[in-house]
Amino acid sequence: LLQGVSGPIFIISVVAYGIADTLRWTLTLPFLTQGVTTGPTGSEKVLFTLNGIMGLVAGCFFIVLRTVGLLRAKGLIWQDQQAYNAIWNRLLGDSDSAAAIAELHDYVDELHQKHASL
Repeated sequence: LLQGVSGPIFIISVVAYGIADTLRWTLTLPFLTQGVTTGPTGSEKVLFTLNGIMGLVAGCFFIVLRTVGLLRAKGLIWQDQQAYNAIWNRLLGDSDSAAAIAELHDYVDELHQKHASL
């Protein structure tokens, strides 16, 4: 059902609840309050509920917090990736290191072939 949706199921559920509750009351209250132009306190009648609005607000808040966290994590990963790339380029620039890496690659290939036949 939710295969195309990414993110924690709780946040998706809160947003879905907020949307469903708001739509439910927005669509049903006009029929339940036909002929009523004001609420019990004399104010205009309300066509939504606090539950639905709070669900939407909480869901949006969670989505913003998650997005900020993901962006910060990507920033940390980017810094690590830059450091890794600098070290790797330095290793490949040295002929002895490049030869050792090529030798290691050949050894790993041998191991793969050896264990693939088992």
